[in-house]
Amino acid sequence: MIDRGTFEMEDCYLLMEYCNTVQLLYDANKEIGSDGTSDDTAAGGKKLSAAVKARDKYISQLIRLSVVLKLDPNSRVKTTKPGEKNAGGNEFDEF
Repeated sequence: MIDRGTFEMEDCYLLMEYCNTVQLLYDANKEIGSDGTSDDTAAGGKKLSAAVKARDKYISQLIRLSVVLKLDPNSRVKTTKPGEKNAGGNEFDEF
């Protein structure tokens, strides 16, 4: 982020939340691996486990934060380093 010129000190709290969410996602994946993906209901059926629901929430949060922090692939392509000129082309120009 620093090399691309997209990091500002005001974004520190967002970066911290991104890192915390990565840890929460890691923990949820670990719990899913040990407990499985479903829980038993009172009626004897199956439902998604709390860890699976939390994992889905964390993934959504990571995606949103990655866009804001310009960590997503689309932002990385659009961002050029300070002082660099955009090449103005891509691999499909020759076609």
